[in-house]
Amino acid sequence: MREDITHSAPLILEQPLSSPEEMFRRFRRQRSETQPIVRRLELDWPCSADLVHHLGEYLTDVVCAADRRAGARREHADPVLFLCLDKGLSAYHKTEDEPDDYRFLAFAEGVFGEAARLLAGFSILDRDGQSWLPGQGAPLLPWLTARGPATVEVRHCHRRGASADRILVALAEYTMSPAQRSIVAGARAERRTRYDGHSYRYRAEVSASRII
Repeated sequence: MREDITHSAPLILEQPLSSPEEMFRRFRRQRSETQPIVRRLELDWPCSADLVHHLGEYLTDVVCAADRRAGARREHADPVLFLCLDKGLSAYHKTEDEPDDYRFLAFAEGVFGEAARLLAGFSILDRDGQSWLPGQGAPLLPWLTARGPATVEVRHCHRRGASADRILVALAEYTMSPAQRSIVAGARAERRTRYDGHSYRYRAEVSASRII
């Protein structure tokens, strides 16, 4: 699986705007090593295709995180969307011996937690001073489509709509159906009663209680 990009990685705007279907096709091409996990996720949870589609609408593949790992080339950057999917699929794979509901929870925590980690403290600003905040609940795709990626820029932002907590909630509400959120909530509650605080096989990077 892919190494983590550090929290200090700057956000940049790169790829031309594409549809969620094309975003995921490109992800599959570039991440061929993860395809067995993708197929397992889709087999176990057919509804995950809708979650990924909505995630593409919300994040797009235009917003990228520059790689600041030792030895990395400055010009290399990965879409935040792809890094979130990397994290979620890795979590899903690591919990392969757990009940299915726990694995879906692990995938959701991985995806949303990585998005909050990478996007917190940033906004996207257009030429008229209008901004898109990652925690405001509106998808980026239509906002960018109306303006064009070349007309906007990434800015540091300290507004509540750019906080990690707000991003977690906004992503969960936009990408998951009520039924999916119920599954996640049930898995979280059951996991709390099944394990004590030190014996999880999978340790979430963010508290699941912050997702819903």
